[in-house]
Amino acid sequence: MKQNSLFVIVIGIIVASCNWITPTTQIEGLVESTLYSVKVNKQEIWTEQYISNLDIEDMPAWFNASYVHEPQEMHIASFEGGGSFDFVITM
Repeated sequence: MKQNSLFVIVIGIIVASCNWITPTTQIEGLVESTLYSVKVNKQEIWTEQYISNLDIEDMPAWFNASYVHEPQEMHIASFEGGGSFDFVITM
């Protein structure tokens, strides 16, 4: 089955005179992405792999487009920081 994936980076930027990065730590029970890796200013950022688990039987009739029947996948990297950022995203 073909699986689509989406990569999302959530960035909250605070103006600062120096560069700093605080990555979001891994949350127990979430799955780490094996498809993407993210580094910000050479610091590894933990990246989550989220795959939807919709039960099509419980969806309303209008929710019948064929593309929504396939699992939807997102890869999410989250951090906060200030200053300039250099991103390296590897797939």
